[in-house]
Order: sequence, then C-alpha cells, then structure tokens
Amino acid sequence: MPSYGPYVPYWFEAFSQCIPWIVPILALAGLWIARLCEDSRVRSIAEACYFGAMVVAAMFTLRTILADDNCWLLHTSSLGLMILGAVFPHHMLESTAQESLGENSLSDAQIR
Repeated sequence: MPSYGPYVPYWFEAFSQCIPWIVPILALAGLWIARLCEDSRVRSIAEACYFGAMVVAAMFTLRTILADDNCWLLHTSSLGLMILGAVFPHHMLESTAQESLGENSLSDAQIR
C-alpha cells in the first residue's frame, strides 16, 4: 500500500520535537534583530537577515500546512506576527513615546 503523505527522511525524525518551535523562535529573533538596529549600516544587514528568516519561516509554514501537522496555527500566527511587525512603522513608536512624555510634562506644568 503506497503512502500518500509527504516524504520525510529518516534522520529528520530526530528533530521532530524541535520542529514546531523553529518557526516562532526564528520569527521572534528575526523581528528582534530588525527592530533593534539603530545604525543605518547595520540596519541593512539586519533587514537582509530578517527577510531571510521570513523566507525560511514561510517555507516551514508551507511545509506544515501541506503536511497537515498539528502546529499549523502556531506557524501561521508566527509568520503573521513577523509580517505585522515589519509593516508597523518603527518611527511611530518613538513619536508616540515622545508625545506622551511631552503631554505629561505639560500637565505637570499646568498643575504647578
């Protein structure tokens, strides 16, 4: 009786316990590297690492969906978090924090 499931090499089974956590760790690490780089020279390298991590995470997610693994929701949500983290503008976080600090100092000045 032929098997219609995806081909999995025998050595791949040793990593079967780690595979569900590869994509979330890769997604968080790639997003963390891309978001925390302030220097423009380092940022271009970090963005390249981020996009590479996103391609690898997308390939693992596609494999998970095609193989009908139980961790498909974890992988797709990790990939979605990675995409939303890249789309959310970095400068909005800084300007929002500066505005809230400015409003607090104005309200303190008006109270005194």
